[in-house]
Amino acid sequence: MAFPWTSAGLAAAKELAGEVEGLSDDERQTLKNSLDDLTTDTPKTEVAASRVKRLLAKSGKFAADTLLKVLVTVATESAKKIIFPGS
Repeated sequence: MAFPWTSAGLAAAKELAGEVEGLSDDERQTLKNSLDDLTTDTPKTEVAASRVKRLLAKSGKFAADTLLKVLVTVATESAKKIIFPGS
């Protein structure tokens, strides 16, 4: 069971992911679908984190920055290390 703030942050991240400019509709859906795997350490976490990082690099800076601010509150430490290297 997720903490309430994790659920709220994840819902906000998914909403933002649906509005990211510079991505196709399929890429936005892939981004949204990958977010769940960032909140718990599973075999899919590293793949999802790499996918999110790649897609955000293609998107507009404002949307990416806003989404990253939300992700830092909900992502696991291993996901953060991939998305935010050197942090």
